[in-house]
Amino acid sequence: MDEEVITNLGGRVDSSITGARVTAVAINAEGAPVRIFDDAGNKVFDGSYDVSNDAGDFEVILDPELVGRSMIFIATNDSGNVGYRCESVGGCSGVSYEGYVSIPEDLDIRAAVGEVADSMTVNVNWLTDLASSLAKTVYIDAVQNGLSLDDRDDIDAAVLADIDKAETGVYNEYTIELANLHISKMFGLSDVIFVKPIGPSQITKDQNLSSTQLQESIYMGALVGALPLIARDKSISYTDALTDITEVLRRKKGQLLQKDSDNSIGEVTLADIYGQAASLLEENINYLKGAGARLPPEAESSLSKLKTVLNSLTDGEETNVVVDVPAELAEWATNIGKSKEFIADLTEAIKNFWGEDPSQSSFVDPAHGRRLDAYFAAHESLYTDVSPGMFAAFNDILLAANYLSVCKNGGSCTPGGGFEINESESKVTIGGSLVVTLTPVGESAPYTEFDLDISDGSLTKTTGSISTTYTWSKGFISDFSREEQPYIRLVFEDESSTIPDLNNIEPTQITVVWPSVRFTGTLTDSGADNGDHAIDLLFETNLYAVNDPLNPSAEIRYNPGSLVFWVRSASGDGSFFDLTPETLENASPINNTAFQSELLTSFSLQYYPSQKWPTSSEFFKSRADSPVTIPNMVSLYVGKETLENGTVVDVFDQELIGESSLIRIRIYPYDAATDATSSQGCIVDSLGGVASQCSAVTLLAGERTLSSLLEANFKEGILSTYAVKANGEYTIDLNEGGGNIIVDGEFNAMPAGTYGPYEGTFLQSFQLGIEKLYVATNSQMVKDGEYVPVALEAALQRSTNDIYSASLAYAYASQYDLADIEIPVGQEAQGFVLEYEVSVEDSIDENGDFITNEIELGNVIIYRTGVVLSGSEETVGASLVSRVEYQEGDDKFGCGVNDRDKLSSAEGCDAVAFLTFRGALVATIREERDGVFVARFVDGSWMVLGE
Repeated sequence: MDEEVITNLGGRVDSSITGARVTAVAINAEGAPVRIFDDAGNKVFDGSYDVSNDAGDFEVILDPELVGRSMIFIATNDSGNVGYRCESVGGCSGVSYEGYVSIPEDLDIRAAVGEVADSMTVNVNWLTDLASSLAKTVYIDAVQNGLSLDDRDDIDAAVLADIDKAETGVYNEYTIELANLHISKMFGLSDVIFVKPIGPSQITKDQNLSSTQLQESIYMGALVGALPLIARDKSISYTDALTDITEVLRRKKGQLLQKDSDNSIGEVTLADIYGQAASLLEENINYLKGAGARLPPEAESSLSKLKTVLNSLTDGEETNVVVDVPAELAEWATNIGKSKEFIADLTEAIKNFWGEDPSQSSFVDPAHGRRLDAYFAAHESLYTDVSPGMFAAFNDILLAANYLSVCKNGGSCTPGGGFEINESESKVTIGGSLVVTLTPVGESAPYTEFDLDISDGSLTKTTGSISTTYTWSKGFISDFSREEQPYIRLVFEDESSTIPDLNNIEPTQITVVWPSVRFTGTLTDSGADNGDHAIDLLFETNLYAVNDPLNPSAEIRYNPGSLVFWVRSASGDGSFFDLTPETLENASPINNTAFQSELLTSFSLQYYPSQKWPTSSEFFKSRADSPVTIPNMVSLYVGKETLENGTVVDVFDQELIGESSLIRIRIYPYDAATDATSSQGCIVDSLGGVASQCSAVTLLAGERTLSSLLEANFKEGILSTYAVKANGEYTIDLNEGGGNIIVDGEFNAMPAGTYGPYEGTFLQSFQLGIEKLYVATNSQMVKDGEYVPVALEAALQRSTNDIYSASLAYAYASQYDLADIEIPVGQEAQGFVLEYEVSVEDSIDENGDFITNEIELGNVIIYRTGVVLSGSEETVGASLVSRVEYQEGDDKFGCGVNDRDKLSSAEGCDAVAFLTFRGALVATIREERDGVFVARFVDGSWMVLGE
């Protein structure tokens, strides 16, 4: 049995911070520490952690898989009991020397490590936090882009206006290592992460370090101990002092003012830090000497070094720390350069996606693109030619159903016009070939459902000079679960012995299942791909009737609940469609294409459309004429019901306008043995009447009463909000007519009795939404005896206008897919997968006000072959992850994709994309000005996208 591998590492928080939770956190695709929600719903850093002891020391155990990765070590005040050792001999604001000063405010100090190693030392203090902040800051660097400030007039001012402005960047190995080197050099340290600070009060204790290590640890301990003294002198907190220094460092692009003798600038300088550090160490040395303690000589040498640096600082000048990129990071520079070439090539390929310009990059081979253009144009021309005949054939079937319903209800059974009815067999023959048979659904009369079965047969229709035969036949339905004969199912509200006359009674639901409708057409104007092609259609839909309960004479209209429409085309006689996966492998390749669309809607039973039959214009559209108020909209009843077994239950009834049945909620007596309360939903004929039909019993944990349920429903808006079919959601005033059900905005009581009817006040409309939409098209054209596949898939889930998720995938010339990310791979392959999600989060701000944050998350994975980088063709994989967050609001600012056209987001748009190239996070992308997108790379260089 293999032994478990354990990876440990440890260090110290500050020189002595105790009680801090230190979490070792991996970096996500956005170059940020990974966060998760804990059991209490709080967002916390995700990783192994330890709590620092009185010496500030900690040790964490890591997953061995994290060795070699970049990580962030974060010290936080989760317990509320965190403090640092007082290093001042005279005490610290009421805390004695070597006592612990509480840090009441939120603590978040970090140390970033470019490459974690087993058993390494990682110290976390305010100096490492400076390095961490610098690592996650990016600037546009004009010098690195071959520009000077004089070149500003030649560059888009919108880009260069903020050339020195610090922006939030990303954590990665490159930025982390350079930032750690930068801070180490600024403060004269060998390694800001590795050197363990020794507080001035602890310099006499045995540290088990070499002389060189001890001297540097005492030196760093004095620097770390300077921050509380700076905070004291400025009358600010420990964390505020750190924030002040960090903001100066970021604003000055990694530099600090050396010295400000007259304090005219008013910011923390290097002299302030070294002055406090030297003073702190010196007072401890003097105190310990006076106490007779044996001091290590390294203490005096550390003090000497601090004073030497302090005396060398120049008044009014900034530091000039410059760090050379070490050899081990040289590959990063190469990758950054190639990523820029890749972005330029990708931008060109997107603009020239279909290869219209053969001299530019594209996602399709230009010759193949022109061939597909001609091929699809020929199909479009064919469909245009035959569509009148196709719809005429479909209409004949609908007419057959109507004629048969008239005949079965005592009307004419001889409609003529090519329709022949056999009443005894409930059949209609259309055009002498296609037979439609009426079949009741159920074991015996009366029925509510009737099928119109279509036997294998055909109809021929002529449009102009083109005569086309359409053939209905048995086939697999869209989920491939079974084979079905084509049919139409009509569902009615009331039972009857035969199908009602469709001229008088309309169905509440219409289901169409046509697994296969085929015809043959001839393609022209597509060169060598001309000729006869077989077309195979699959059509399935569920249509739901919606009536307006406020206007009984209003027309019944239909919404699609679901829709599946497939079109397949193959050259030849259509035998290609009958091939199985086994026989397809050995069949000669032929040109073939397919289009698939699948739709599932939301609110199809509630939305009242503007016309009789469904059209695409009905989606996300509000009904314009819903009344502002509805008199006598809903009545309520509270009482008791005695069941057949003698059990007495509390009941709540609801009678809503336009609904044929009343809804009842039963609450059973509390069962102490199971500590549960049973509830049940029922249908009743009248308020307070006897239940005719009930659902299964649902168990609720603990003791519940009808009153507590009504109170909870009121708080959630359920008790006062009702959905009136075809019109929208309406609210009621529960105190209408008296009763004091609501007092001061709170639920008071609802004693037994009948309430209402209440008037409803309009709240919001119903809209026909897209619960799910899937569209795919693909082609397999034959070239040199082999298929060249091209595929495009799109999916959308959008139940409301502003909450949705979407995906788009494209593949050209793929030989196989990487299944885990669905990316095409092959010698000539091109492809991408794009995903985008828009959601909202409700929260309470610091003022206690309710706010809504809209969040947009995007992800793109790209695979391209034949990309010319540094003069040679290469295969490249890259990804983009984006995050946009803003508040809905004031009609002044636009942000992200969803609100871009209507400019309805509030000020404070946080939108950024993160570019990963060959596994390395190399750049952030922002819209620096309206329509101007700038990629800022981790080395400080930049480029404008789209130029």
